[in-house]
Amino acid sequence: MKTVIKLILGVLVLIVLTIFVSRILKIGDITCSSQFGPCNVTIFAKLENLEGLPFHQAKVGISEILAHEVLVKDFSIQFYLPNRLSVNLIERKPQFAVVRSDTKALALVDAEGYIVSIEEASNLPQIVIPEGIGSVGEKVSQENFFALLILADLFSFYQVKVGVVENGALYIFLNDGTKVIFPLEGDREILISSLALVLKRYEGVDVKPREIDLRFKNPVLRE
Repeated sequence: MKTVIKLILGVLVLIVLTIFVSRILKIGDITCSSQFGPCNVTIFAKLENLEGLPFHQAKVGISEILAHEVLVKDFSIQFYLPNRLSVNLIERKPQFAVVRSDTKALALVDAEGYIVSIEEASNLPQIVIPEGIGSVGEKVSQENFFALLILADLFSFYQVKVGVVENGALYIFLNDGTKVIFPLEGDREILISSLALVLKRYEGVDVKPREIDLRFKNPVLRE
């Protein structure tokens, strides 16, 4: 009987503590970090505004903010005594850059095509485009994203870091000066394999094509 009474009292205490923490206890401090260190300044400013709210309200507010924040891929929230919430983020990581031909501003783009920041310089593989680069949180166009993925493959295999998108195609130069033209849609693996086959065919040959056009069913070579 005493054991049952203790169990009931324990449950009641737990319920009271839960109510106290979630409805009455106010959050005095919110910390935020990501895989890169301190979280994005803009994101932290939004979270900081929730300090002083009751635990439940602050936690819901954090979840709502981060669920609609395009720069955040995932997040977790932990409570620490006496009244602190710790937020851990997985932020989007830039993989490529997009630059407009008549400006110096670069849009840094993640692996899913989202623009995560606007910078003045970057060592990432980049494409040059004639139109606007977009804003943080937006996705680059499907054609530009395809060009970025092609460029990523070229960087991996041939250390090509820059490409130009114009007239509905991607133009790049290999290290030996060979110009290669890619379409802005299709099967990337086939396109890269086609380029590799052409280059293999001309290994050890003095006269090589000055241009390889991969926009057609069969590569078009211009010498």
